[in-house]
Amino acid sequence: MKTNKVLALPGQWETNSSVNSSLYNLVKYDLDDDYYQSYDANVRNLQIGDLHEVSKMVVKPKEINWFVVGDRAKIASKLDELGFDSIIEIDADGKPLTPAVKKQDVPDLKN
Repeated sequence: MKTNKVLALPGQWETNSSVNSSLYNLVKYDLDDDYYQSYDANVRNLQIGDLHEVSKMVVKPKEINWFVVGDRAKIASKLDELGFDSIIEIDADGKPLTPAVKKQDVPDLKN
């Protein structure tokens, strides 16, 4: 994966528009002027621990919404086993079929 990210970099600037986009990203995200020069080393030096640390800051499990599509008769019991706080069924137009069903307040048990 690291090698693919690094080797794809030169092709990222094949058009004037793509060069402009890279410059725009430097400004938009307040990246260092040498961001692209150091990109190769930064990507190659990434360790799994680095990714875990960033994911702890970015991914907030309690704020995730899950969207599940399927035959209710086949998946409802499996969803109940997963312990979702509420399940909202919607029709093909995205309108709720029934009010949200919230489970009884259960203390949040943490390991």
